[in-house]
Amino acid sequence: MIDLLSSVFLWASVPAGAMLAVIVAFHFESEPRTTEKKALGFLVILLFEVPRFAMPFLPQPGLGIPRMIAWPLGGALFALAMGFAGLAATRLGPAVADAPSKDEELQTSGVYGLVRHPIYFGDAFWPVGWSILFGAAYSLALTPLWFALLLVQSSLEERKLVGEHGEAYEHYKEHVPYRIIPKVV
Repeated sequence: MIDLLSSVFLWASVPAGAMLAVIVAFHFESEPRTTEKKALGFLVILLFEVPRFAMPFLPQPGLGIPRMIAWPLGGALFALAMGFAGLAATRLGPAVADAPSKDEELQTSGVYGLVRHPIYFGDAFWPVGWSILFGAAYSLALTPLWFALLLVQSSLEERKLVGEHGEAYEHYKEHVPYRIIPKVV
């Protein structure tokens, strides 16, 4: 019998469920965000991130990549993804924790000049580097799920951004056609 707490797929259901909760709850609300909603949002972020950090340490098949290759490759991919997301979060400042707002300046330069959702780029790809670094096949295989959830999230978020920034956001979409991955999507 499989020990459920050591199941990668059980752990994967937690971040998947957290992101689905965000998609359902966050994007269908019309009231301003309260302190309680921000706290709940922080909890959901923890539920999305922490299990994905833990998954490579659970029992699963290895990737078969020699450590001499896996460590620098995985480490570089992880650092690139986290750095990209970190630069984006720094540009947003305190607004990173809030829903799109008319009061916030639309960010269009720096990493926001490459893709419209650079934090999601980092969030989709740090697990790739992390999984390679620790040789975790199932964790790596789950990357398309994280990407798909973030693609849906970004699509719904863009509706709010168009509503908040109107023509300025439409103009931004024309000049930065890629949502998450530069030159791809």
